[in-house]
Amino acid sequence: MEKTMEVLCKFLDNVLCQKEELIGLHNAKKYKNYCFNSLYPTSSDKVYHKNKRYQLQIRTTDRELAQHFANQAVRVKDRIIKVIETSVQMLPKRTIYKLYSISPCMLKTDYGYWRSYLPEANFLEAVKSNLIKKYKDFTGQLVDEDFSFFERIEFINRKPILCAYKNVSLLGDKLDLYISEHPMAQELAYFALGVGILEGNARGFGFVNDKWKK
Repeated sequence: MEKTMEVLCKFLDNVLCQKEELIGLHNAKKYKNYCFNSLYPTSSDKVYHKNKRYQLQIRTTDRELAQHFANQAVRVKDRIIKVIETSVQMLPKRTIYKLYSISPCMLKTDYGYWRSYLPEANFLEAVKSNLIKKYKDFTGQLVDEDFSFFERIEFINRKPILCAYKNVSLLGDKLDLYISEHPMAQELAYFALGVGILEGNARGFGFVNDKWKK
């Protein structure tokens, strides 16, 4: 399972690049506006077995990109992954009270893992500001940033989570974010389901699920 994210990234990059216009998106240093989780269900032996079916969720804020992944994933030939079927679904918009990490989120810095030198308040601000930047980039809308995005945050992990990618060891965190009822906070929380939180989302990091108020 250690190489899973690397294998999935390679496959999804291949799927993405089946359309010439999207090769530029793949190569550009810009927000990709999609994220994905890992294969499930997982096995107790932590091994993905040959000829067994697994599911993968890819989320995006771009409807055309969602359809592209659905159409092309079944056509791409890969020596490890064979896609049997795909479907496209729209996530319903509800009042979100919590976002919770499925895959570790990454804050890239020039000095390594953020806890070594940054106060927690800076990390929390980065979660909010990163999402606002993605939202503004995707929608082209200005955002009044003077609002509370979340009421509180809890770290699921006590120690940094080690993630291996392309022979590099990265350290990340899993979070529970309790979202404010402010309209912009709710808009960003819903947006985060499609793009992920913090960085490296197109590499499998920062994928979140939500819990909503009934």
